[in-house]
Amino acid sequence: MHRILVSYSKYFNLKYERRGHVFERTFDSKHLNDDNYLMRALAYIHLNPKDFKGRKKKEHRYEWSSYQDYIGENRWGKLLSTEFAFEYFENDKNSLRDFTETAREDDYELDSLS
Repeated sequence: MHRILVSYSKYFNLKYERRGHVFERTFDSKHLNDDNYLMRALAYIHLNPKDFKGRKKKEHRYEWSSYQDYIGENRWGKLLSTEFAFEYFENDKNSLRDFTETAREDDYELDSLS
């Protein structure tokens, strides 16, 4: 990731005749060390659109999120593999949706789950 971000920054700065940082902070990653953490991270990602005006409790309609592909019809076919998530919910889309919705109410930090 570092190499990609540095390369893009150099390209961007050269193209727009500017200098300095392109991104606010460095790339950060976390190891998803158990199934609970993985599923909480998935719910967290799917609920991210809640921070956009008018999107709270409508995250499943956000066109740039894969959440609608998990709980509805997969628009991407084999390009988006959702099977891993359904192993935890016995292939029940409603169970996955219920889990994600309850994650909205849980006050947790992903870092504290590791």
